[in-house]
Amino acid sequence: MSKLKTESEHLEYLQSMIRLSLWFTAYWKNGHPDESIKDIIERRTLLINHTTFNDNPTYNNIKCSRPEELESMFNLITAEYETGIDPVEFECNAMKLLMAFINGRVASDMQEINATVINLPIEAPSIFAYNLDSKEDLLTFHLINTVYPVSFLNYPELFDRHLRTMVADAEKAGFKGIDCVSWLNSSERFYDCFPKSWKASEAPAWDQYWEGDLGLWGQFLTANGSFNSKIAEEFRATGKVKYNMTECGSTISEFKEFLKI
Repeated sequence: MSKLKTESEHLEYLQSMIRLSLWFTAYWKNGHPDESIKDIIERRTLLINHTTFNDNPTYNNIKCSRPEELESMFNLITAEYETGIDPVEFECNAMKLLMAFINGRVASDMQEINATVINLPIEAPSIFAYNLDSKEDLLTFHLINTVYPVSFLNYPELFDRHLRTMVADAEKAGFKGIDCVSWLNSSERFYDCFPKSWKASEAPAWDQYWEGDLGLWGQFLTANGSFNSKIAEEFRATGKVKYNMTECGSTISEFKEFLKI
């Protein structure tokens, strides 16, 4: 059983994620000189999301009440890169500039994180988030780990129950099928929970560092929200994420046959 994340673990997570984002920024900039440091950080990483420049309690969206101060920080980070140092050295120097904007998130973040703890998995809200008012032919879902600090994949009965509910909702609302864009589609443990057509339909969703959806950074978290250093080390060694963002889908009839309903 995973343990709840501690404040020290969360601080380590914030620092490690920001360090990795800085390394990636310089690595990407070296191969894409036309992109600015500011654009890379804002469009391709969640770096600012994890600092006190972000007033939101979660990392999904940024709400900044100090845009001028943030702009000054971008200028300082850009100046560090322009000294010509390598990505690792840039990471270390830029991290020193950001340290004062990290620690302040810990206490408030922990209140938000541990407020989501569910004592019994059976009480957990659905791990699938979807909009039944969508006008698309396919119902698109996003994943939420509602059984923190454990992975929802550790509860196959819960996964099955929530999946059946979503399929029934989708059929009743008139959708022809269900799809999802996620790095988890590249994980065997995940796609085995779906019809065979799910994996067979897999296609690259976009450039793996596309700026419109930064969900791929989720693979650097463990189930309890700590930093996944093993996958991060592979990323640093290869310059490529272990799990790419892909799109998979199946029809309602394929789901019903798979679930025997």
